[in-house]
Amino acid sequence: MKKAKIKVAIFMIMAAVSGIIMVLGCTQDEMTDLNSNQYDIWNLEEEADTEFMPLNSVPEWIKDKVTKKEYEAWVRLSSRYEIDYSVLSLDLTESQKKDLYQYIDTLYALSKDSADGKSVGCFTVVTQSVFKRIETLSNPEVGGETHGVTDEQVVYHAIGKTDVYVKATIDYTLNSSKDEILKASPNVFTEGAAAESFNGSYNANILGRGVELNCSGSLTYELSDGSERSDSFNKKVNFFIFGV
Repeated sequence: MKKAKIKVAIFMIMAAVSGIIMVLGCTQDEMTDLNSNQYDIWNLEEEADTEFMPLNSVPEWIKDKVTKKEYEAWVRLSSRYEIDYSVLSLDLTESQKKDLYQYIDTLYALSKDSADGKSVGCFTVVTQSVFKRIETLSNPEVGGETHGVTDEQVVYHAIGKTDVYVKATIDYTLNSSKDEILKASPNVFTEGAAAESFNGSYNANILGRGVELNCSGSLTYELSDGSERSDSFNKKVNFFIFGV
């Protein structure tokens, strides 16, 4: 009788282990599907607190990540835009690099005659939200167009509070060759427990594979002593969107 119980117990343990392996195998297959894309969508998730460097500021570590020609492109753009360089911490494909530096050259050419030594705005590279990406994989779009929404990006960081932001996402539609944005619609919102409201206006302009977000208004939030503070701001952020 004891031997029978032992056999049953061993069988149940083996079945449980087998079930775990099956679950892990299924998860690995799903991850393989995600990672089979031309770049690793997970690694392109941006940090919540995007850091835009001041004009004419190119971090030293970038020299080890790019060629001399690419570095010169960043130096030129930094004379016009405050830049988020986080995309350069990733291993970009040659195709991604080509698209990115073509856009940088275009952006610089369009801005150099109107800058007057002042910041034209901010520049960052974004991609489709990982959650939206999973949805797209499960339900492929029909008709060749790609619909997506970018990850959240910081537009404005409150002066008197470290964890209060105005953020934005961009809903967009790419053409069938994924080299042009056909439609773009911004969503602007506040984040942070102390955030109370954002009052203002915003709009988006399409520029090839990029979207220029213009956002102005006031962010109201609560300080540590219970009082309120309102920051007024006027921000322009240019989003370059990688095709998916």
